[in-house]
Formats: sequence, C-alpha cells, structure tokens
Amino acid sequence: MKYVKGLASLAVLLVLVIGIPTALILVAGNPLPSAETVSRLLTTPDYGGRFLFGTFLPLVAWIAWLTFTVSVALEIPPAVSGMRPRRIRGLGAQQALAGALIGTIVFMFTAGSLAGASTAQATPELKAPTQLSAPRVIETHATPEAEQKAEPASALPKHTVAAGESLWKLAEQYLGDGSRFGEIAELNYGVIQADGGALSDSHWVEPGWVLTLPAGSASVQAAQSVTHVVAAGESLSSIAQQYYGEPAAYEAIFEASSSTVQLDGRQLTDPSFIAPGWVLTVPSQVEQTAAAAAAPKMNNTSVPADTENAEEAEIPPAESGPQVALQAPAPPEQKLPASPELAARESAVAPSPVPGATVSSSPLSESAETAAGEGADESAETAAGEGADESVDVEFTTRTIGGIGSILAAGILSILGLKRISQRRQRKAGERVAVPSREEENLELQLRAVEDPMTIDDLDHALKYLAVWGQNESKALPQMFCVRVASDEIALYLAAPAVLPAPFIPADDSNTVWTVEPRNLGSLERVPTAPYPALVTIGQDAQNANLLVDLEYVGALGIAGEEELVSNALIALAVELATSKWGEQLQITMVGVPDELPAALSTGKVRHVDDLDALLVLLRGKAKATGEAFTRLDVSGVEEARTLGKDAEGWMPEIVVLGQQPTEEQRAELEKLVTAIPRLGIAAVSAGRVAGDWEIRIESKDSATLEPLGLDMVPQIITAEENLKIMRLMATASQEPVPGPEWASTASPEDISIDDVPVASSQDRPLYAIVPDSPEETPTEVAKQEDPVPAELEEVIRQIDTQEDTQAAPIISILGSVSVLNPQGEAPKTPGSGAVSASAVARCTALAAFLALNPGASSEEYHEAFWPTADPNGQTASSNRNKLSNLTRNYLGQRHNGEMYFPHVDADGYKLHPEIRTDWHVFLELIGENLSRTSTPRLVAALRLVRGQPFSGVKDKLYGWAELARGEMIAAICDAAHELAGRSLKTGTTANARLAGSVGRIVDPANEQMWRDALLAEHAAGNSAGVEELIAKLHGYLDDFDDDYEPDEETQDLIQELRRHGHSIAS
Repeated sequence: MKYVKGLASLAVLLVLVIGIPTALILVAGNPLPSAETVSRLLTTPDYGGRFLFGTFLPLVAWIAWLTFTVSVALEIPPAVSGMRPRRIRGLGAQQALAGALIGTIVFMFTAGSLAGASTAQATPELKAPTQLSAPRVIETHATPEAEQKAEPASALPKHTVAAGESLWKLAEQYLGDGSRFGEIAELNYGVIQADGGALSDSHWVEPGWVLTLPAGSASVQAAQSVTHVVAAGESLSSIAQQYYGEPAAYEAIFEASSSTVQLDGRQLTDPSFIAPGWVLTVPSQVEQTAAAAAAPKMNNTSVPADTENAEEAEIPPAESGPQVALQAPAPPEQKLPASPELAARESAVAPSPVPGATVSSSPLSESAETAAGEGADESAETAAGEGADESVDVEFTTRTIGGIGSILAAGILSILGLKRISQRRQRKAGERVAVPSREEENLELQLRAVEDPMTIDDLDHALKYLAVWGQNESKALPQMFCVRVASDEIALYLAAPAVLPAPFIPADDSNTVWTVEPRNLGSLERVPTAPYPALVTIGQDAQNANLLVDLEYVGALGIAGEEELVSNALIALAVELATSKWGEQLQITMVGVPDELPAALSTGKVRHVDDLDALLVLLRGKAKATGEAFTRLDVSGVEEARTLGKDAEGWMPEIVVLGQQPTEEQRAELEKLVTAIPRLGIAAVSAGRVAGDWEIRIESKDSATLEPLGLDMVPQIITAEENLKIMRLMATASQEPVPGPEWASTASPEDISIDDVPVASSQDRPLYAIVPDSPEETPTEVAKQEDPVPAELEEVIRQIDTQEDTQAAPIISILGSVSVLNPQGEAPKTPGSGAVSASAVARCTALAAFLALNPGASSEEYHEAFWPTADPNGQTASSNRNKLSNLTRNYLGQRHNGEMYFPHVDADGYKLHPEIRTDWHVFLELIGENLSRTSTPRLVAALRLVRGQPFSGVKDKLYGWAELARGEMIAAICDAAHELAGRSLKTGTTANARLAGSVGRIVDPANEQMWRDALLAEHAAGNSAGVEELIAKLHGYLDDFDDDYEPDEETQDLIQELRRHGHSIAS
C-alpha cells in the first residue's frame, strides 16, 4: 500500500512541478504583456477575453506554480533531515500539500531519514533536550503462542513517545532495524491521540502519544513495564490493585511515572493526585517470568485529556496489605537523559514552623480553577469531610499572570528589598515606611510566589564554578548559546564540543550538552567575576524550566510579533539584565524603547540614548579598544580573556536594546559590530531582526518560537499593567518615612545623648565577654510602683515562653519562627505512611497565621494569599481552599464545649475563634494605646515575647502575604525597644537597656538607631569589648550589602563620642 501511495504522490508532484509550467508554455506562451498590449488595454475593451485568458490568468497560474515550487523546496530538507519545516506566512496551504506529498515519497524510497535523523547545524539541536520527559515504556502481554496469531490492536504492544523520539528510532529500538519504521506507521495512521492529533503521512510524532507496535516487538527488548491511560475515577491504589492485586503497591507506579511530563504539561508529584488522560508507567514485578499471563488486560481506551477534572485519589496505608516485591525498571539507554522528577533538592529543605519537623519544599501542583463564593465554599467544606488527610494543592508557578519569570521576579524583588532597607535605615521611632496600595501588593504577592532565589544561586554558582576551573587550568570558557534551568538540574548548550569538569555530565556523545545537579557542586575557592554576564531569560518551556540565551554569543537577537508584545518583551529583557545576579558588570543602552521602569530600578546599569548614530560611534570605539586589547593579550575572545588567571578582568559587555528601526547604514554597522569574530562583548536585542538568524517570534503572550532552533516556549514579558505597578512599588519604596499609628506617635524619635547615660562603677560591672545576639535571661530591674503585667497575660506569656502544649486555646507564635502552640486537633498525616506530614502542618500553620491577622477574609483575599497567580473563581479554586481549610480545622481542633476553633466560612468571611491569640496581639495588648505611658514591666514583657525577626525561618512562598505585616511588626518592636532603652539608660537599669538594644538590632539590623541604643547600653554597662564588637558587627552587616556602605552620620558621631569616653575603637 505504501508503494501505491508513494508512486501516486510522486506522479502528482511531477505534474505540479513540471507538468504545469510545460502546459503553460505550450498553451499560453509568454504571458508578460507588451507595451502595445498594455496601451490597448487602457483604451479599448478586452473583447473576446484575449487579455484575460492570454495574460492575466496565465500570470496567476505562474504565481501559484511558483509559490508551490518554493514550498516544495522548503519542505525537502526538513523531510530528509528530520527537522520541522519553517512555516512561511501565506504559504500554509502550499506547504501542507507539498509536505504531505514529499513525506509519502520519502516514506517509500528512503531508509527513514525523515523519521528522526539529526541535522548538521552550526549550533546543537535544542528541541530534544529541552523537552526531556517521559521514560520509554512498552506495554506487552503477548505470549509466544498469541504472537503467532493475528492480534487485534488492543492486544499489541504500546509505546509512549518521549521528547526527541521518532519512528526511525522506535523501529531501531523495538524491531532492530530503523528502516522498518513503516510497520509502526501502518498501525498508527489516523489513530486519534489524547492531544487530538494523529499520525499522518508526514510521520511526525509528538511527546505523550501512545503508539501501537507490531507483534514481536518485545523480542528486541523484553517487556519491563506497561503503560496505563488513567480513566475518570481511578487512583494509584486502584491501578495497583488492578495490576498487582495489592493497592499498597502504588508506590512503584508513582516512582516509575513521576518523571513523565503529561500532555497537559504537568507531572505526577503527589501520589494522591492523578488526572484522566495521564499516561502512567506500570513496572513489572521482580523475577516475574510470565508477565503476560499474570497481568490483567490493559485499559487502552482513548480517554479525553480532561485534565481540568482531576480526581483526588485516596491512598491506603502501606500496612493495609502484604508487601509486593516491586522494582522500577531502568529505562533503555537514551542519547539524552530523562528529566528527573520535579522534586525539591535536599539542600532546599526549609526550617519548619513546627519544632523538630522538616518542611518539604517540593512543589505541589495546583489544578486549574472552579467558581465559588462564600456560600459555595461553606457547603463544599462540609461535603469535603472533617477528617480528610488529603494533600493540599499549592501551585508554585514560574511566571506571574502577566508573564514575569522567576529569575526576573527575584531581580525586581531584590531591588525592592534594597530600597526598603534604605527606608528602614532612615526611619525614626514613631515613623513607618510607606506601604503600597492593594493592587501593587497583589503584584508583589505574585512576584514572591514566582521568585526562586535558590535556583538563581545554583546557576550563578555553577557558572562561577566553571570560571574558577577555567582560570586554574588556563582554559577558555566554552561558548554557550543557551541554558535550561529546572528545579533540580541545569543544562548548558554549547556552540562547539567541549569537555567540562566534574560534576558536569555530558548528555550525549557530542559533548555539546552538559548537565549538572547543583547539589553536587563543591564550594568555590574564590569568587570570580561572573563569566556569562549577558545571560538572560527569554521564556519557559513546556515543563516550566527557564530558558536563557547568552547574548554575547548570539550577538543579535530579534523579536518579532505585535508591537505591544515586542515592546513588553524588550522591557523584560532589559530589566532582567539590569537586575540579574550575574550581570553586575554590564552596560545596557536603550534606544527607542520606554526606559521608565529600567531607570526606576536605579541599578546604574541602564542608560537611554536617542541618537543611534552617536551610540554607534561609542560602540565602534569600544570594539576597537577591546580588539586591540585582545591582540595584546593574545586571546581569541572574551571567553578566553575571562580565564587569564585568578585576577582576570570581567570585560563588561554592552547590550543595546533597540526599539526603533535603524537605517540601512546603521543596520550594516550594527551588524558588523555584533557579529565580529572574535566576539567583542557587544550585542543587540531589537524589534525585528537586525542581523543573524536568532529571533523570538511571539504569537501571543503565552506562545512564542525561538529561531533557528524551532523551540516552542512561553515568552517572558512585562505587560503595561505590570510595568506601571512595578514602577509604583519602586516609587513607594523610595518615599520618606510617614507618621506611624496613634499609639506610637508619642515615641521619642531622638537618640539618647551619651552625656545623659550614667556608666556603671567598676565594682558594679559584670564581666561581659561579648554582646548577646539574642535577648538575655538577666532578671529585669522593675520599679515597684509601675503597672504590672495582668495575670491573664502572664499565663499566656508563660505558655509562649516555654513553648509548652496545654489544654488551653491554641496560640499562634509569629514573633520569630512561626508555629501553633496547643493545637487541640490532629496533625495532618502523609497518605500511605500515616506519619505526620510536616509540609501539610506548615501550610495549616500559615493559614492559621493569615486568618489570625486578617479576620473576616473573603474567599478572594484567602485565595490571593496562597494562590496569587491563579484565578480565585477558577475551576478548582474552591476545592483547594476547602481542602486547606479542612486540614487546618482538624489541626486546630475544638473547644471543650465542641465549638470549632476554626468555624466554617459564613457571610462574615473566614475567621478563627476569638479565643485564639497570636503573640503579636499579646504584644499590642502589653504596650497599650500610648507608648510613652506604657509601664516598664509591660515593655519588658512585650520585648521578651520577641524571639527573632517576625516570620523568620518559614517557607517564603507560604508567607508572601505577610510582607507588609512583617514591616509593621518590626517597626512596632523597634519603637518599644527604643522607648525601653531611653528610660533604662537614663535610670541606669542596664539589664533592661541591653535587652532593648539586643532585641532592636536583631529585629531590624537596617535601623541604625537600634545599633546606637545597643552601643549606649554596652557603654552604660562599662563593657568596652561589647562596644568594639558591636561596631565590628555593624560594619560587617553594611559590607554585606555594599563595600561602600558606611554608618550614617548619627552613628559615626556616636562612635567618635565613645572614643572620647575611653573606648578603644579601631578606625
């Protein structure tokens, strides 16, 4: 049959390519009209249709033939090489017809090169390794006897296509000969796959497709696993029961399937969650000699990929049945390694809010969304059940709603954080830093949910590891055009083969793709200049891994698409370059692009130029100077120059972001500069292509293609709305301090004069060794006539101080690490094992803290706090809230009279029982409504509640909502500390003064007023060693931000006064 189709296609192609022009020449001759014909047409009607049939229609036919012939020429190389053809606008129909004909012909004549042969390119093929996903799995139940019979399709072996595979490769793997790929194709033509596609004459296969293999395929590779398409209502335990007879054996399926990227882009990360349409790998049992006889019939019914209606699986405990010996099979050898499971690294474990517990940082997938209001949430909560030990879907996405990726988000937040630290340095007692509006706060929540500082640190560390190796070994850095950064693996794509040091591992024999697990990297013997400063994110792939390109190597990167999307992408690139951790030595010049946001960041790396000709003069001078320097150093380019010994220069690159169209002369000169060999550290990112083949084609905010690799991705952009909000955030973070709440208005903003501080006599001085870094347990000195702490608060303080669990109402501890004291219910359990789930406890604790600080929160406010990048009215939004609410309700428990400490939601929103307190609320009760009139015992008790900076030691992604609350708490604690310090220093009660100084500088080390209070406390105690150590710590703290940071004027004045009072302080 294939020969009939092939010959027919060849005949049609010959007729279209050769027959049509031959017929046109014979019938119509030269269709081009003479001058006389044109003149006659303009003055005389075309009687008889001579012009129509002799000139116009033949010209149309020639144009149609030409477009088809061009399409044929475009389709032949990809068909032979295995690449995807480049699509030209306006030639879609012609290319489709040409591709179908050529595919059928090549299928008949060739040995299958179209089915996956690699193409020789100047740069390595990126598409396959960037979509590393599913292990190769095969399903077979056939016995030798059955193989001798004609088998129905449902009984034949199956294979789930992994990224980078082709029919040719599958034929080699299963049939022993790649040229037999047609046998596989014949069984799968027209079979509708879960994504709606089907195999056609073009023979392209997509990751996730399930292909039927010919009988006898298992003779090449023994059946080690089977595939199973999830049907609605199934769970891992029910599938394990189906295949193994034991529901407890679900773990083997979970382990074998966790690295498979499903058609909806998600992965199996939680054994209690699978979705209809997902393809699971079911391993065979160890030493099972007759898998076909033992295994039940596979369910290969085509199930629509209704991933939006995912089923929550209930996993029974492992003890519920006898253990089955299971072993996940090793996948067949592949050219490129499959992506590991998207789980948290060991090094990414965060401190737990629960003493003694470990919080897992593995991301839990959030399903997409369902509409719900308060009433719907209430009824659904009841229906969900009171004792469900379900995992809670919390999505840690890699981009905001508008399109900002994790690396860019971290860069923006780092600048925002520095600005707020500067605000806190300026703040005096009684003042507050300005806070953003609700809209800007929502974007900040999204940025905090998206940012991934640890991954950024890992990439920076990996690249600097290479730099140190290159410098030590006197080897040039490899030219690298792309980096793929996933949560657990970094992949480097090199422009030419190279050998990298361990623990980098080659992904294939070409030595052009190298991977490394960050946890395997050793520490740096020194910190070199960033070796790839022009590395920048362009988007995310289907597995949410960040894709970065090295602009220095690429030279010129064009961006094509709608004008607004192109501008948004250019701004995103400029902002990330200006804020990236590895771009400290970088100059960005913006021409014809709005620069308000990059300029608002105040990084000192961005400049705006209106005159492109003037810029070209500067670039020409830079290129000349750099080229001459490379000649003197006898190096081949920046890659080698940056490894010339331990003190090698960084060679600051110049990146031009061009939003306007240059003239031909300007384009030619810019092309010469950015494509010069060796590379001179000049690159251009432009609207439209200026030079070279590198271009991002943006179809929409969620879809783009990177050429010349043909790599599909989600582009990184900053929308106009997000741009405006970020600028407002930066503006707010640059404002002067504002008046604080009324209770703090009486706090004295002034420092205590050293002349007003009595110094303890030598016989009264304790032998101080060093200044404490946490509040001491020294007995406080209290005046008897002052108001004491109420007895009811003393009991609460005792519980908080001892961290003891009692039968009293739960207390939420916030002023330090976060935890729930006295939970009266049952802690969430891990499905299957029955052990307490530390990660679920952490989420319950976060929700309890949120509701304690935001009583009456609406569904939208609740959702925004924990799922800021998802729609609060989406399909599973209500389900997610209800599951987390039920877990928290069960954890907090009930009062002695049966009342729930976390009532069901009602018209007043979500709230906790009034008896539940936080240590923050106790703090506010202690200091009262007028700080200057608060008794010293109350101030001392309030500061004793503080165990560290509020919300410290928590998983940041669960507490993005707490940023503004944290700021208010820090300011309030510092106000109370300054008040206590002032009183105590004047009365000589040094123990209280030292308590105030210690608490203040620990809670807000950016506020130098707290350091000055602490210095005066050590001076009052006669502790010169403490004074000297505090000053050294202050300088160390400021150096961590910038080597140029100096103490502010008031602090320097105090240091001089301390010297005059006899303290030996180094200059």
